[in-house]
Amino acid sequence: MNLEELKVTWQEYDQKLKATKSINEKIILNMIRDRSGSILSVMRRNGLLTIVLMAVIIWFCMMSIIYNAFDFEYKLQFLPLVIYVVVAVIFIIYLIKAYINSQVDLYKDNLKESLIKVIATHEKFMSVNLKLGMMFLFAAFLYLLSASFKTFQNEGILKGLIFFAGGIIVNVTLLYVAKLMGAFKDHYGNKLKSQLKELEDFEEERKHS
Repeated sequence: MNLEELKVTWQEYDQKLKATKSINEKIILNMIRDRSGSILSVMRRNGLLTIVLMAVIIWFCMMSIIYNAFDFEYKLQFLPLVIYVVVAVIFIIYLIKAYINSQVDLYKDNLKESLIKVIATHEKFMSVNLKLGMMFLFAAFLYLLSASFKTFQNEGILKGLIFFAGGIIVNVTLLYVAKLMGAFKDHYGNKLKSQLKELEDFEEERKHS
């Protein structure tokens, strides 16, 4: 094999290497897109289910207020239900915003920019989500207090205290179980951040290759 043939063979080999590298890069990017898209699909589906749940809570509370389903005697006793309605409405507004901002085309739009945008929106929602969750807990405490007041009137102080203490124990237990099950962890946000980190590492490696 003379020098010219050697050059031609090397050029063909070099082109094959570049083609293989390009194919591998596309495969890796598509894998990141697919995984990120799957995470976003689950987030959107859960968001829609939560919107439905919040709508049910609003309907239940409104009907309870209008028809006084719990036979409340004082206007102040309706406060927990009003708080539930206000918090649920705010929840729905933020859920809709998060849903709209998650509507990105990971194959047409810039993948990195899309992930950064969705993660930023999700982090804002999670920050508000924690505050709204605390308001829900406060409303639950007020509702328990209101229900206990009626027990105090009808059954006496001892039974009222037992009812109030039992309600607190149940709520604390439910919160503890929810924490053990990871209800307060940002699973989807962490998964998206993991995909973004993988993409950034890939881009950095590609720069130096």
